[in-house]
Amino acid sequence: MGQLKALSTYYASPEMIEELDPDPRDDVFALGCVTYELLTGRHPFNRKSSVVARDRNEHPQRPPGLTTRQWAALQGALAFERKRRTPTVTTFLAEFDDAPSRPGSSRWLVGAAAAVLLLAVGGCWGWTLFAPAPPAPTPSTAEGTPAPVVSTPLTAPPEAAPSDARSPLAPPPLTDSVPTETASVVAPPPPVPPSLPAGKPSEAAIAALLREYVPCSRLTSASDDGVLRITGYAADSADLVALRNGLQALPGVRTIETAITAFHAQKCEPLRILAPYVDGDRGAPGDVTLSVPGDNPVFRGGEKIRVTVRGGGTPRYVYVDYYFVANGALYVVHMLPRQDAPTVRLPANDTLRLGDGGASGDWTVGAPFGTDLITLVAAPNRLSLGKTQSQPVPAGPYLETLRRALAQAAEQGGAAGAPVAETLFVTTTP
Repeated sequence: MGQLKALSTYYASPEMIEELDPDPRDDVFALGCVTYELLTGRHPFNRKSSVVARDRNEHPQRPPGLTTRQWAALQGALAFERKRRTPTVTTFLAEFDDAPSRPGSSRWLVGAAAAVLLLAVGGCWGWTLFAPAPPAPTPSTAEGTPAPVVSTPLTAPPEAAPSDARSPLAPPPLTDSVPTETASVVAPPPPVPPSLPAGKPSEAAIAALLREYVPCSRLTSASDDGVLRITGYAADSADLVALRNGLQALPGVRTIETAITAFHAQKCEPLRILAPYVDGDRGAPGDVTLSVPGDNPVFRGGEKIRVTVRGGGTPRYVYVDYYFVANGALYVVHMLPRQDAPTVRLPANDTLRLGDGGASGDWTVGAPFGTDLITLVAAPNRLSLGKTQSQPVPAGPYLETLRRALAQAAEQGGAAGAPVAETLFVTTTP
């Protein structure tokens, strides 16, 4: 089989990514990608691999200034199916060259593209270098360590049923996949062309890639001296390999370090509903914060989860919920309000602590263990959420009620202000 030994995957044909036998048309595809980039300043598939673009039925836009003949030639070079692709580089040159005698003609442009491609692969034309595949990386299963970027999407193990022995006010079972319980294969960084521009990747460019490849996540980034660090939480359905490839293509990025912990994708629904009200998504300073002890909160079985809510300059009604997955379904426990505290109004600049016993509740970690979501909603007026219980209940009906209540409160906020929200993840271990 052919091996992608020389260049990163976003210049590779679908057949090379899928490890089919090499063919000259793989070189034509790579040359087409570089030619398109020289013409437009951007990758034909926006730095996605050809397989991802093919599966999403995405096609490059016509570059300005090309004749019909040239555009047809470029489309032929970039065809996803090998049988429809231009057969040789020579044929592509002949079809693309409309005016070979004119200075600055297309033949000069394609020649430049070929030179770029040759330099990028170290002076060895073509993708089809025959060599044994590198040995497979060793899976990591060390407990308590966040999972790195993986070569296949993380998948949650079968959910376990909630324990019948826990206290009614104990937090729900943490039942989705713990990244350290899932065999994780470290993806080696793709080769970086030696001509990578210097500088620092922009926050906007990083944020755009995070939105594209991991829309359901809570990730932060930091860049220093060519090292880009991505940390936080992402749904187990995220395409982390595509994210790494996209980040690696940013100017100034030479090394990517990740510490990404997976959570069950069912928790994306509450994140989606709360997103318009979360500080980072609204781009405005909020007046409430939600926190637990430690920068990377990890609780062991038998420990108590303590949650702190700090208010801002105006009084707010506060709602704190805990989401978990059991037997493939999403559940919620209402930490506040609850049956013995049906309404909680936090005074301005005050602090509320949950988990210290008494009126604040007593939330003890129990099996099974994993990574779960805690959310805070703070509103100037009382939300119409119906009767809340401290026992786990299916989250679907409540989330629909919450969505409607937030939309109504935002519309009627006026001078009192709209609702705001905060989210955080906690991980528990035995």
